[in-house]
Amino acid sequence: MKREIKFRAWDAITKKMWYPSAVAADGRNIALINAFGVETSDLQKDVIMQFTGLKDSKKVEIYEGDIVRYGDNTKSGIVEKLIIVKDIRFLPDFSCSKWEKVIGNIYENHETKDQEKIKGILFDLVNEIVALKEKECQNSGWNWQDEIKPKIDWLFEENEK
Repeated sequence: MKREIKFRAWDAITKKMWYPSAVAADGRNIALINAFGVETSDLQKDVIMQFTGLKDSKKVEIYEGDIVRYGDNTKSGIVEKLIIVKDIRFLPDFSCSKWEKVIGNIYENHETKDQEKIKGILFDLVNEIVALKEKECQNSGWNWQDEIKPKIDWLFEENEK
């Protein structure tokens, strides 16, 4: 599969993300080229991110530095997970995913990153508890989901607001 090679850049001074049409580098400096001309960037300050070749369920391109929420199809059912795409060489495996959604990136959405990181940890923790409870209650006949699942759903719905 061929992947389109393109980049975006986080300007550390202006705190803005931009999408150059071309990139050229000499090892220390990088030239970012767009319709308005060439801007030279310092690799020590600015961050260049590469397009992964992946798109989310709504066809939004996924770049390094993006925060992606996805529904992973597991033995226990669909489990909502959250990742930060850190390096194009180590891409997430969405082959079992039912959906993916870019919800921000680590440069423009600091508050999102922290909230989503906490939420991701909570989701993982809840899923571990769910797995343990399912194992524990298999033979008892008690349907713990009727009692606990609405509370879990409420917790995450409140955090969405």
